[in-house]
Amino acid sequence: MAEKNCVLIVDDSLAGRNVLNAILKQEGYQIEFAVDGREALEKSIELKPDLVLLDVMLPDMDGFEVCSMIRDNPYTSLMPVIMVTALDDRTSKLEGLRSGADEFLSKPLDALEVKARVSTVLKLDRFRRLLYDRTTGLPNEMLFVDYIDNRMIKRSETGLGFAVFAIKLSNSMFLNNYLSKINDQQMMQSLLKNFQNEQVDVKIISYNREGYFTVLLNRAEPDKAFSFAEELILAFSRPVKYFEGEMLLSCKIGISLYPENGSTGNELINNARLAYEVNHNEKFSIRFFDQDLEITCKENVEIAANLYNAIDKKEFILHYQPQVRVDNREIIGIEALIRWDSKKYGFVFPDFFIPRAEENGTIISIGNWVIEDSMRYLAKLTQTKRITINVSINVSALQFDDPCLESKISNLVKAFELDPERIKIELTESAIMVNHNESLKKMRVLKEKGFKLSIDDFGTGQASLAYLKDYPVDEIKIDKAFIRNFVNQKVDYEIVKHIIELAHTLNMIAVAEGVEEEVQVTLLEDLGCDVIQGYYFSRPVGENEMSQLLVTQPYRK
Repeated sequence: MAEKNCVLIVDDSLAGRNVLNAILKQEGYQIEFAVDGREALEKSIELKPDLVLLDVMLPDMDGFEVCSMIRDNPYTSLMPVIMVTALDDRTSKLEGLRSGADEFLSKPLDALEVKARVSTVLKLDRFRRLLYDRTTGLPNEMLFVDYIDNRMIKRSETGLGFAVFAIKLSNSMFLNNYLSKINDQQMMQSLLKNFQNEQVDVKIISYNREGYFTVLLNRAEPDKAFSFAEELILAFSRPVKYFEGEMLLSCKIGISLYPENGSTGNELINNARLAYEVNHNEKFSIRFFDQDLEITCKENVEIAANLYNAIDKKEFILHYQPQVRVDNREIIGIEALIRWDSKKYGFVFPDFFIPRAEENGTIISIGNWVIEDSMRYLAKLTQTKRITINVSINVSALQFDDPCLESKISNLVKAFELDPERIKIELTESAIMVNHNESLKKMRVLKEKGFKLSIDDFGTGQASLAYLKDYPVDEIKIDKAFIRNFVNQKVDYEIVKHIIELAHTLNMIAVAEGVEEEVQVTLLEDLGCDVIQGYYFSRPVGENEMSQLLVTQPYRK
């Protein structure tokens, strides 16, 4: 059944309200009422009617003033208004048009004319719906940009600047899915209360389906903009109510100032967005757009362009780091680690290019190359040198989300005639926690095909123990951040100890990464760690040197 259009009738006269109600009820409209200008403004925001029928003569303010205020509010600026008046002179109609009225109805009312004008205005209004997010009722980016551009025109008259805030919430994927399925007004009101924060200069809040908000703050010098951003950070550090529970959020905020950082609405929004993208790993951050950031962004674009061509130019190479059993010091596995031997940037490590590859999507093709080339080397070891070894391959969150991943890996194993049990897929906690159920399904498929599974950088992500016991994982890799100081730091020592105990409780192997000192090796052995990896034994090395290490086994007791 089609949703009924909502019509707000604004008239202080009971007789006037009854006449319009009787006419429109016959057409199946949902009717709401307001008896003065103040109530009309409140209900236009609260109810978001599809049309306002506005009487010119009201007790607290005239209809022209009400219509102007509806037009000046970004949340109601496109709302259709038909003015109802007994004034039939040309001057009144011109004043109505200047205030933003779409149409006029003259008293005494003719039922056929009322129906025709209401129907026509509602048909023309369908475009308006494209400018608001259907679920939240907030303006979308198109309307936000239009509003900013209009503010720029007005600034030439007032001389006042403003700030644009791009705000990225954590859990945005969950939040977006949640809001797309459930129109939970309680949660939206809780979120918007944080944004508004009693700031009368917050002029418009926009929501984008990619999971971010944009806010315009009027009369905002840098100090005022920063103070408002700090208030938002504080507000979002508190739980947000949803259903019968609460959700913890964090946010990153980018700020652009007008006129300093852009001459169009699109430019200001994009620059604010670039600013919050700078601090990838911080839960809460505030960053103003500046020229240095613009230069950095141009460099990132250039690096991204070079990444696209790096595979074809054969600029990527793999190095391998040995994984050593603690009890007998035998090399039992190797981890494939990518390097970029770039003609432009020189020999660079993953920290330089992997974040950019994840941003522009090239991580999938790069990751596929890593899988294929590491299997090529494993086949060379197995079939030519008769060496039996496991190879660990890192798979990014984007690559793990590829629906073809399992078939690609399986096809390569068949092509190189490898035993799938010799292939260990390393996944980060964040990769598997994006969608728990889907991750579990993929992991079970890989496990059924014989592949080994490992959780990389364990302890730094989001995986809960309740989820961990469900995953068909063979190995937990303790993050080097805990190994670095665990000899001297009691907290890190206890974390390492409990991760090893947890792994053994779940029948998993415990691997320590980033081991550089003999005292670390000794302590890990005392704690029962199974496998060690780090510079203490060897840096990542090329194929020839790795093959030599596997043949000679120089660390074996």
